[in-house]
Amino acid sequence: MSVFLWNYRGYGRSSGTPYPDALRRDGEAIVDYLRKNLKVKKIGIHGESIGGLVAIHVAKEKNVDFLCADRTFKNLSDVGTLSFGSMLGCFYRMVTLWDDNIPSDYVQSNCYKVLTFDPKDEVIHALSSLKYGVTKKALEGKLGLYGEPANPFLTKPQNFWSPFKIIDTFKKFMFVLKFSIYEKKVDNQLEQTYQLLGKEQTLALYWALH
Repeated sequence: MSVFLWNYRGYGRSSGTPYPDALRRDGEAIVDYLRKNLKVKKIGIHGESIGGLVAIHVAKEKNVDFLCADRTFKNLSDVGTLSFGSMLGCFYRMVTLWDDNIPSDYVQSNCYKVLTFDPKDEVIHALSSLKYGVTKKALEGKLGLYGEPANPFLTKPQNFWSPFKIIDTFKKFMFVLKFSIYEKKVDNQLEQTYQLLGKEQTLALYWALH
C-alpha cells in the first residue's frame, strides 16, 4: 500500500489561499494525477477535521474505493455557532460564505465508508459533527423532507472586482441564506415529529455525560 500526502494551499510549500472550493479542486486534481500518471487503480481517501470536507467531496465526485471521514463536521459554521454563540456563528457564515452541506455528499458517495467521532472532542461538538449531520439526513429522508438548495461550485479564482467573482459571491451568498432557512425548517420539523431535545438541552445533556 502506498500513501500520498499533500499540503493545503497556503501551507508548507503550497502557494495560494485555502478556501473550500479550491481545496476540493485540488483533491480532484490529485486523484486525476494518480490515475492518469501513476496508473493507480484502487484509491482510498482519508480526511480529518477540515480534511473531511475535501475527502468526502472527492469520494463523491471521483468514485474512489474507500472513504474515511475522521472526526469531521457537518458544516464549518455550526462549529463556530456551538463554540462562540449564534450571533458570531451567523456573522462568520455570512462573511466567509464557508457553509457546505457535507452530510449530503457523504450519503451520496458510492464507496465503502467509515465515519469516526470523538465524544471528547473540544472543537467539534456533537451537534456540529458529521455523525449528527448524517443521522439528521437519514431522518429527513424518512420524513420525506426535500428541497435542499444545491451548493454552487464556484469558478476558478478571479480578480476581486471581476464580474465572475461578483456573480460567484452572489450565488454563494444566496445558497448560504437558503440553506440556513432550510436547516431551520428541518430542525423544527424533526423536533415536532420525534419530540427531540432542543439544541441547548442536547448540549447540556451531552456535556453532563462526558
